[in-house]
Amino acid sequence: LMQQQLMQACAAMRSAGHTGVRLLRDASMEQLEQTQSLSPLVKKRARHGISEDQRTLQAKEGLRARDFTRVGQLMLESHNSLRDNYEVSTR
Repeated sequence: LMQQQLMQACAAMRSAGHTGVRLLRDASMEQLEQTQSLSPLVKKRARHGISEDQRTLQAKEGLRARDFTRVGQLMLESHNSLRDNYEVSTR
């Protein structure tokens, strides 16, 4: 079900004129927010997917720079997004 919701978000962004959005990794938060046709739940799921991809790229750079404090912060943000947007974690 969640994967279907993410694909629905991609399709809605394409329909809204963001034709380069094949997968969530191709989308920006701005494009997501500009897409009005999504339900609040689907938008939350997509928000997690987009932000998780961004966090992963930032964590890669943090690891390269040996900035473990930043990597830890990103992991906490990931957990919070899983809990709040994807609704698969607690606390």
